[in-house]
Amino acid sequence: MNGKEIAILSRRFVLTALVIGFMVSPVVAQTVSPRAEAPASRFLVPFFEVDYNDGQGVSTLFAIRNESTQTVSVTIDYFEVDRPASQVPQRSDEVVLGPKQTTTVNVRFVEDLLRDPDNFARGYIVFTSMSSALQGDYFQIDRAGNFAFGERLINIDSQSFHNELCQSLSARFFNGGGFDAGTELTFWLDTEQPPSLGEAVAFYKIYNEAGDEIFSSQIFSEDVAFTLQVADLALPPPAPALPSFGTVEIQFAATIGTSTAPVSGHVTVGLSASNRYSVGFEAVCLDAGMF
Repeated sequence: MNGKEIAILSRRFVLTALVIGFMVSPVVAQTVSPRAEAPASRFLVPFFEVDYNDGQGVSTLFAIRNESTQTVSVTIDYFEVDRPASQVPQRSDEVVLGPKQTTTVNVRFVEDLLRDPDNFARGYIVFTSMSSALQGDYFQIDRAGNFAFGERLINIDSQSFHNELCQSLSARFFNGGGFDAGTELTFWLDTEQPPSLGEAVAFYKIYNEAGDEIFSSQIFSEDVAFTLQVADLALPPPAPALPSFGTVEIQFAATIGTSTAPVSGHVTVGLSASNRYSVGFEAVCLDAGMF
């Protein structure tokens, strides 16, 4: 783990050294339509990062497309990592898209975004429209490190059947073999209040490839959007070692702060091989009715 990752880790969250259990929401056998790509009126880039120290360093690009035959207006809100989407964003832009039009933005060139002391901008982006005809994607690119991965925009439209926010998820991880740079998880929490210091935002269990539970613990964060290396989920001895290949099951906390609203969220998985390639995909939702 490099110095930047260590700084992020120490600032964003700490992991409990206690091994505790938790119950993942039961899976109900039920036939439903999958959460597939579908136009909606509210979408998300769960985490953006821009390195202003190096013009060839990390940046985030996104594209938003109007799938309708009518002109639509889209609001693009940029939030700090510790500010819930229910609050006022740090920046808000309005874009008008013609029929079937796509617009692409490199966040590096978005003006006046707040920067951390290391001269990086970090946050997340929410897209909202009165029209339920939006579609899009985003990419995180590190030209200097020879890394890039992308995903479609996350559907967080509460009125959409394809809403992709969940309370429990499962993600496969690699920390060896061809993916020698490990696995990074990107979290986004849909909560009315930001987490407080010392408040667990999620619980997790680690399984090996054989399906054996290795250990379990908690994740603490003061942010609603953050990244976490799976290697940092490891617990100190005498806890068992983190397997090189396995699965992590994640259960978001029932509530955050004084809010009584249930917490849901999204997790994106990034697998990386040092200076060669990277792959990104979404964690699997384990909520009841998803199988």
